[in-house]
Amino acid sequence: RLALVELDVDDLPYFKVMVEGPTAAGGEELCPGDHVYIWMTGYQHHGIVLDVTPTTMKVAEFTNAALEQTMFHSGSVPVASRTLSTGVQNNWQTILVEDPSTWHKAKYQANGLECWSWRPGTCYDATPDPPPVILCRIEFLMGNRHVLPDYHLLQCNCEMVAYWCSTGRWMTRQGDAALKSATGVLP
Repeated sequence: RLALVELDVDDLPYFKVMVEGPTAAGGEELCPGDHVYIWMTGYQHHGIVLDVTPTTMKVAEFTNAALEQTMFHSGSVPVASRTLSTGVQNNWQTILVEDPSTWHKAKYQANGLECWSWRPGTCYDATPDPPPVILCRIEFLMGNRHVLPDYHLLQCNCEMVAYWCSTGRWMTRQGDAALKSATGVLP
């Protein structure tokens, strides 16, 4: 069970933020704490940027080993994103992305029209918390795996974890869209 803790951003540990980081597919600069995703066949795979250099980024992903085997060995993930720095351990992995332009930055503070018209899982109307808070959340989850249920496509997936790290709220736009589509309810 997750507890709500008030944090004073000024008291959080320092996290390195590069002045000139790599850019995402849409041309946005990528920084630690950004919620990012990459397109797979029929869905997006989400993560949180942990660190950047001018040409690479390190991403933490909540996943399952079977999904990663399929993604990385089927060619779904571009070769430039395949440099793994860890394997899947307790549903977590950290990857070094050598070509960040293959990833997209999730849009936050989107207006209603954007949320309705963009593909589910790519934009949100919420305001993300400051990067140090996001990075503390991902670090907490990676070190306390027992607080999350096992990976499940609709109940506990990579988008939900990335969104929770970014906002402190638990939800999935992809899962909502899939359920609405399966039941015939329009979004």
